[in-house]
Amino acid sequence: MKRIKVEKTTAKDWPEAAEFFSKLSSRNNIDAGVFSYPATETLKASNGKSLVYMPVQPTFFLESLGINPEATPMEVAAALKALFQVVEWEAVNKGMGEIYFLCADEETKSFAEHQGLEKIETLTLYRRKL
Repeated sequence: MKRIKVEKTTAKDWPEAAEFFSKLSSRNNIDAGVFSYPATETLKASNGKSLVYMPVQPTFFLESLGINPEATPMEVAAALKALFQVVEWEAVNKGMGEIYFLCADEETKSFAEHQGLEKIETLTLYRRKL
């Protein structure tokens, strides 16, 4: 097996990358918007021929709320709104185009959707702890 080399894509790679992404669009859930985020980089794996292109974008991942049991629902909602606004501002300043929020609580899910977060049902989330 030939050694696989991973590198950043260059301008000359884009026609081929676009073709590869287009041919698999029904299987890979490509969101073309990620290519416009300033912080996104696209990598290419090759072994003498191009094998795989993969956009990599840094994001903020919001999770595990610690809520004061004495806080009212309105206080919690106001606090979450403020937290989301700050995180969004920080993400935009770092060139990110998306933030993610893990949520299991029904009230919090409702709040998140009311704040404009999109529930993604067509994807499966995977994790590798480092």
